[in-house]
Amino acid sequence: MAQIGAALPHFKAYTQLFTQNESVQRVLELFFKDILDFHLAVLKFFRLKHWRVLFESLWPKYSSKFQVILNSITYHRSLLDGEVTLAHITEAHAARALAHEKYEKDQENDERTEFQYIKNALSPQFFDSKLEKIKQRCSVQAGQWLKNDEGFLKWQNNSRQSTGVLWLTGIPGAGMGLA
Repeated sequence: MAQIGAALPHFKAYTQLFTQNESVQRVLELFFKDILDFHLAVLKFFRLKHWRVLFESLWPKYSSKFQVILNSITYHRSLLDGEVTLAHITEAHAARALAHEKYEKDQENDERTEFQYIKNALSPQFFDSKLEKIKQRCSVQAGQWLKNDEGFLKWQNNSRQSTGVLWLTGIPGAGMGLA
């Protein structure tokens, strides 16, 4: 906030001195637009729920917006301090529009990147190929004992004596889950 205040010239004095100078009035118009942009950015920031808790994590995202506005104000102050022409004003309007456009594109890109990251993090992982590799590494005789087990045969044939659940016990990593 102090940076914004330091970048602002004395508006009241300029307004009174140059009431008849249209060029200076146009530069002042740019300043006032910058101030409104700043207030809009601050308003959006503080409208966020629980902003006090999120302040430190969100500040870098918003500080870039404030930096665009601050750079614009600093440039417009240099116009007032020097001799201003219509070309300077036109250039300032174009630079301001480009800076805001670049910021918006950067924000869109950041949001797309963040969305892709979240989407990838939440997407299910398929282990079919990994399972197939594990099966290929297993011995041909692995699990053959199970085919001769009385409990397995009852379970497999859906006999009435079966509970419908086949419970295998063994040490971790022995392959009960692959049987």
